[in-house]
Amino acid sequence: MAIWRLREPALACLKDVPDSAAELTPALIAYYEKRYEEARGHLRTAVAADAGLFEAHLLQGQVEASWGQERMLAGDYEGAVAGLERAGEAYARAAEIARSAPEVRAAECERLGLVLEVKLDRGSATDGLFETVDRACETASRVDPEAPQPHAIRSRVLWRWAEYLGNHGHDARPRSEQAVAAAREAARLGSRDADTFSALGLALWTAAESGPGADQPRPLMREAASAFERAAALRPNWVNAYGNLSALYNALADYELAHGEDPGPSLDQAARHAKSAIEAAQERYWQVYSNLGLSQWVRAAWLSSRGQDPEPALAPARVAFGRAVQLNAKAAIAHRGLAGAETVGADYELARGGDPRERLARVRRSAQLAIEANPDYANAYVSLGLADTIEAEYLSSQGSDPEGALRTGRVHFRKALAINATSADGLNGLRRLELTAARADLERGRSPQPALEAAAAAVRRLLAAEPRHPDAARGEAEVHRWRAEWLLRRGLVPADDLRHGLLDVERALEINRYSPEAAAVLVRLRTLEARAARDPATRATALARAQAAMEDAVRVNALVARTYAADLPDGARPVAVRAAAH
Repeated sequence: MAIWRLREPALACLKDVPDSAAELTPALIAYYEKRYEEARGHLRTAVAADAGLFEAHLLQGQVEASWGQERMLAGDYEGAVAGLERAGEAYARAAEIARSAPEVRAAECERLGLVLEVKLDRGSATDGLFETVDRACETASRVDPEAPQPHAIRSRVLWRWAEYLGNHGHDARPRSEQAVAAAREAARLGSRDADTFSALGLALWTAAESGPGADQPRPLMREAASAFERAAALRPNWVNAYGNLSALYNALADYELAHGEDPGPSLDQAARHAKSAIEAAQERYWQVYSNLGLSQWVRAAWLSSRGQDPEPALAPARVAFGRAVQLNAKAAIAHRGLAGAETVGADYELARGGDPRERLARVRRSAQLAIEANPDYANAYVSLGLADTIEAEYLSSQGSDPEGALRTGRVHFRKALAINATSADGLNGLRRLELTAARADLERGRSPQPALEAAAAAVRRLLAAEPRHPDAARGEAEVHRWRAEWLLRRGLVPADDLRHGLLDVERALEINRYSPEAAAVLVRLRTLEARAARDPATRATALARAQAAMEDAVRVNALVARTYAADLPDGARPVAVRAAAH
């Protein structure tokens, strides 16, 4: 390292300076090399020799803040808070000596930003804390208008808060727009600073997902990727740049999967950058393994959506998420990531006629660990609700009573939606659960109306929050499909439900023409159309449409043939398909 070539000459120059100042250089070297206890010792000596030495108090704060950040990344949140509190005390002493020093203002902005990060990770952040951090960073920017660092830190604070607002059902756009503006100003002032471009990439990414670019996220995502690439070029082998690129391409792949596009190239990019991040991290940061696990989770979902066995992606996902929680047992995101990946496997097992309960036990175990780490984590409760829903579907398929699983699932989805009332995953999951309940009621000769109304209410909430969500129109179509089934069984003609359901599923397929779920709903609606036909000619036409819908669905996902062939009415041809790969 270059610092070692300078170490001895620097120390030699200190022989004629006061003892207090002479301790600063070895303290600074120890700080940069993360030998925090050694740095503390040198600084205690410096302060004992000269209590008014500004640089010593400032460096004391920086040592404690850096140590606190390391503890946060390791999952030691109590240790992190203690270190950040000591940093605050040191900065306060430095400010008493030089109140107008911009270094102290910038350092305090950064420290408070780390405090907010800890609170966000633990589910205990407050509006008041955010306002305090934001004010501190604005003050730092005013004290030194040409410094990029306060703008970059404020941008991070703003996008993290925007993310928090979005995850709790609030409007994230104003804060997201502020984050982008602050990041662009930081990049303007620090055009050769990797941190500023990292801040810009993060702000743009947040804006793409929950800010002004949420309707068409890819342009902002591509700009974010360019910013991260610039950061990596300015600071080669920087784990943050590679980690952010990996996570960004995971998000892009997820968007592509939801919209019927091939996520393979984006997943390959995500995996490549994740491996670079792991090499650079040298086993220090759990996030890099979580990113790699997420790549495999999305790949597993992609395989499953095509009727293929997701296990080749699930196995490395377990390894990656497992390593993440070894490095940080309180990494709620990694625990929930593993729960999400295992849910894909459980869904696939159910679709192929197997028993998913062993996989569901793993889903529940990981989701509970995520909740223990962060009780304010809506998606962890969603994972529990989905496990209950899949179990209820399995029990119904076996002729058993699913009521216990349905009841527990409602509790979990309500907890998720109490945290984030507009959670798309929560509302989709609740809709799926209530439709499972409606089907169980039909099979037992009970009225499905209450469950259908609850499912419709969940869909309306999703449409109000995200009108273009890929699952919103399909959710509406599914409600119409089951209401039409109910009306037919009562001897009524479900003309309105069939018409509206077919229009809804058309909209769903416009958003994602390769959605196996939407293709399956179309099969069922066309089948009901044939059953409802009153004359032979109309019935023959409807049968042909049902057959064509089934053939299209099978091309999307071969498992559809097994799941829905029994729905085809008499007179339809069975569909010959090649078995899904296992």
